[in-house]
Amino acid sequence: HSPAALGIIAKMVNEGYWRDGIFAADRMSGCTVKLAADIDMAGVTDFIGIASAPYSQASSNNYYFAGVFDGKGHRIKNLEIKSVAFDADGNPIKKWGAGQSRKWVGLFGNLMGVEAVVRNVIIDESCRFEALTFVGGIAGEVSNDARIENCSNYGTIVCYDQVAGGIAGALTGTKSDVSASIEKCLN
Repeated sequence: HSPAALGIIAKMVNEGYWRDGIFAADRMSGCTVKLAADIDMAGVTDFIGIASAPYSQASSNNYYFAGVFDGKGHRIKNLEIKSVAFDADGNPIKKWGAGQSRKWVGLFGNLMGVEAVVRNVIIDESCRFEALTFVGGIAGEVSNDARIENCSNYGTIVCYDQVAGGIAGALTGTKSDVSASIEKCLN
């Protein structure tokens, strides 16, 4: 596995892909990704995360991962996602339009749905995630029964407004009986 492989996964989730001759925009629901080695993202400047809106569009929770991502205990190293725009005075811009500050930032922007699971991933201390809101090492938001299991974050999280965490920025649901979970993780 390589930085390019993570970029391909992000593109498949964010833009859709062809599966069995049919265009799929299912956010990889029913698919499993397994890492076979550590991934060093040193020098990669265009990776914005899996399930994250492109900079040319406003941040949106319409971008989410709905499959299984198993890191198999491997590390993500040297990943930096800086998603805050600043005004002329050096203050963070608290808007989420195209080309402005972003939310839903982490290795994954948003995990959503009962099939969405990220497990056995280690975010190395060389990683850094910066956002206005909804920022975490593994995911910016985990929602609607999605799960993070047995993951570790040693990276730096910088939040310029609110809603941040080491593993996930937020756990949310749309109904009272729907919840997301983080289990056996370390930060």
